[in-house]
Formats: sequence, structure tokens, C-alpha cells
Amino acid sequence: MRIFHGCDRCGRETGLTIMSRFNTETICMECEGEEKHHPDYPYARARELEAVKKGNYNFPGIGWPGTTGRVSGYLVRDLEDREARENLKLWTAQAAVKTGREEG
Repeated sequence: MRIFHGCDRCGRETGLTIMSRFNTETICMECEGEEKHHPDYPYARARELEAVKKGNYNFPGIGWPGTTGRVSGYLVRDLEDREARENLKLWTAQAAVKTGREEG
């Protein structure tokens, strides 16, 4: 049972919290505002949405780099490479079905 109703990030007591787009922290509205103004927010939001669309409702996020930090370029490239590989697999499978050359 959770007794403390506050922000996991800044520690403020608050009656209203929301999940972070960057990680699994429950954050207050002030911290959410900081997230929304972070330059990596659109990327974090897109990755979370992508995970949910694939059925992953426990996506841990891409990590909160702090208000002045940035998400690692290596992480961004790795995630984009994985996405490209998954898209290639999907495209190849769809092409095989269309041409009647299913693998399996």
C-alpha cells in the first residue's frame, strides 16, 4: 500500500500525479511540465506509444536524462536500428505472402 502521495522525482507532496513519459516514475504536474519542454520529449513519447501499440503496457521508457541532459545518441540509434530491422522483417513477410512464397 502506498501512503505517500507525492512526486517520485522531486518529492513534492501532491494530490495529482501522472506517469513520466521517460521512465516509470509517478511525477507531479510541475515535473510533467519540465518533461514536456525537454528536447527529447517527442522522442520519448513516440517510443512509449510505439511500445503500447505493440502490446507492451509495461514499457520502462527511454530513461530520464534530467532537465539539462539528453538521451544518449547511441540509445537513439539503437532503437531506430531495431525499429528498422522489425520493419524490414514485416515488409519481407508481407511481400512473401503477396507473392505466394511464404517462409515457414
